[in-house]
Amino acid sequence: MEEKNQRFRQEPRRRRGCGCGCCAGCLGAFVLILVVLAVLGVFFYNDIRSAFNGFQQTISQENLRQQPVNLAAGDPFSVLLLGIDSGDFERTDQGRSDTIMLSSVNPHNNQTTILSIPRDTRVYINEVGYEDKLNHAYAYGGAGAAVNAVQLLLNVPIDYYITVDMAGLQQLIDAIGGIQLTPSIDTYQDGYQFIAGQTLIVDGAGALAYVRNRQDDPRGDYGRQARQREVVLATLNAVGSIDSLINYRPLLGTLEQAVTTNLSFEQLMTFFQNYRNVADSVIEEQLNGEGVTIDNIYYEVIPEAELNRVQQLLRGELELS
Repeated sequence: MEEKNQRFRQEPRRRRGCGCGCCAGCLGAFVLILVVLAVLGVFFYNDIRSAFNGFQQTISQENLRQQPVNLAAGDPFSVLLLGIDSGDFERTDQGRSDTIMLSSVNPHNNQTTILSIPRDTRVYINEVGYEDKLNHAYAYGGAGAAVNAVQLLLNVPIDYYITVDMAGLQQLIDAIGGIQLTPSIDTYQDGYQFIAGQTLIVDGAGALAYVRNRQDDPRGDYGRQARQREVVLATLNAVGSIDSLINYRPLLGTLEQAVTTNLSFEQLMTFFQNYRNVADSVIEEQLNGEGVTIDNIYYEVIPEAELNRVQQLLRGELELS
């Protein structure tokens, strides 16, 4: 079938420095959960090490490095951050990665660069043998397929991945006694009323209700993704509270439902020791594409010049030749 293409240019997205974007906050939340687990590991070593087996899932991926990363030596590394929608709306399938961010972490300059990648980016997915939307890669082959697709797109190695799932997130929020949320929009969903700027405490069901509504947000699905990041950030901030640390046993059980990673417990402890200052400077980048309609399906296609720019940036931060 001949592809019918309709192409249009999007307005350029401006890159923003640390402290003024949701992505930087979301990155801090992911880093925070690693730090919290590491701190718990110092005091409750055996419990945390045992529980970490529930978080850890190895994946099959293409290896683009000549030498493996040595965290003990303080090597720069990359991590793919995925926000998964498999539990939202009570879904039970593999789900898709609604939020996709690639981060490079460099302890030599205490800098972290986080690249937001549009979920509709058109990429080749090895697991199915054709081009499709990037967020479909996770549905086809889990975190391994998502890692491979991003590596192929950007030609940079991905050393680790972390996923946060919305279904497990609801259980986690209930386990920590709810979260403090300051809504960015006025909305009503599933019996919960939210007023923009008015801080409230919500349980897990309330948090997902806040995420679910699309009709009241002028940003549409992009607004929904932003609210997902708000909830994740608020949750992980609450996880780091003193009360949560004291009552850590229920917390560990629910974290197993919400988080997966290929980081080992030993790597986590090394991260805590050698990479404490990597969030001192967070640089936020956006992969910019062109909107394209192919056979009535919307994609974002990344121009060659933009790919080259991002590849050089990331390879420089990872100190690759």
